[in-house]
Amino acid sequence: MARANTYKPIPKPIARKKSWQERWRQLRFHAPWRKSYTTLLIAMAFITLLGYASYWGNQKMVLTTWQVDESEASELFEAQIAATMQAFEHQGFWQTRPAQIRATLLNEIPDLAEVTVRRNLPNQINIHITPREPIAIWVDKDMTYLTDNTAFFYQSTRPDLLVNTPILRMKAEELLDATMALSDVKKQYPRLYQRISEFIFEDDFLKINLLHGEQWLLQKKEPLKQIAMLVKLLENHRWKSQLWRVDIRLKQRLFLRPAPLEGAI
Repeated sequence: MARANTYKPIPKPIARKKSWQERWRQLRFHAPWRKSYTTLLIAMAFITLLGYASYWGNQKMVLTTWQVDESEASELFEAQIAATMQAFEHQGFWQTRPAQIRATLLNEIPDLAEVTVRRNLPNQINIHITPREPIAIWVDKDMTYLTDNTAFFYQSTRPDLLVNTPILRMKAEELLDATMALSDVKKQYPRLYQRISEFIFEDDFLKINLLHGEQWLLQKKEPLKQIAMLVKLLENHRWKSQLWRVDIRLKQRLFLRPAPLEGAI
């Protein structure tokens, strides 16, 4: 006769509920956040120290003096630079960063092509300026612009720069080609450039008005080659003693007429 199985499973022990003192002790000494908490305290202390050091340094490096490197250009723009720099005087280190001063000067004085700003610790700023080289004037409605040798158009703050500067008369889309051509003329033929009063793009030809009634009518294509040819021709002793109105719009013909005789060629 089979014997009945009278074994019963042993019940699992009931976990004893920990007191709050035991839980706090375990949390305090064994929890993983303890290391992070220490790191956080160190970071906060470092940030506070860094902030105080920055504030102290900012106050100690207040801008007290500034100067512009001596040059002919610095004399021309001395008053404008002084007016712009007033906003930075007695300001702290962060308010007088060289990059910020440079950007402000270029924005307030568009006649400057480049500005270099150096800080001499603790309280001095040195400024070196490079002015733009105006090539021509362009009038668009009621606005007058200067253009430099990089074909950058800007409104000058110095009306005296508009004197004895050639005028461009053409559509806006033709300005780049005209400016680069006139810039090449200034580089290669400075005496001719000084005599130019107007640089005009007509529908199918280029008109150059010079002083004393001289006028050159050229083809639009490759004007510099035509100018070089005319400069060489008119330097010949046969033509050099007189002023001329020239028309070389026709490839096979060249027309010359004394400049004092007004009228169309």
